[in-house]
Amino acid sequence: MNKQDLAYAISTTLGDHIEDFDIDAIVEEIGATYGFDIAGIDDIPADEYAALIERHDITAKHETANTEDSMPLTLVSANAGDTVPGIEISDPDSPITWESLPAAAQQWATEQGYGDDDSELLYVLKSDDEVPGGFPSYQLS
Repeated sequence: MNKQDLAYAISTTLGDHIEDFDIDAIVEEIGATYGFDIAGIDDIPADEYAALIERHDITAKHETANTEDSMPLTLVSANAGDTVPGIEISDPDSPITWESLPAAAQQWATEQGYGDDDSELLYVLKSDDEVPGGFPSYQLS
């Protein structure tokens, strides 16, 4: 299956709840785990597919982002070992996850080197944290 066929197959399994999931992230995870040459979604064990889909449920993340206490966030790219305020995006306590970032923010982070290896980290700063000088940053609205 190519990525488009895989996305279509995934969307048919989600029915009316397609808006609740990050289809692109699901496609990428299936490709990374099972290969894009997979014959179909039925080749993935049902329990593994259910867990994979659940990992990309953006409903709860979206609802959290729209609560009264939500505030603007800033992403800061830094090397491992740098002292930067905020919290690393992969930390369970991070107010946002990589999967819930807008595509433009993911592209910016990738251009900074995030994801290539463990040397580049992505920090999430709340509006009351000061962005340190000399570090690339991206404002989430």
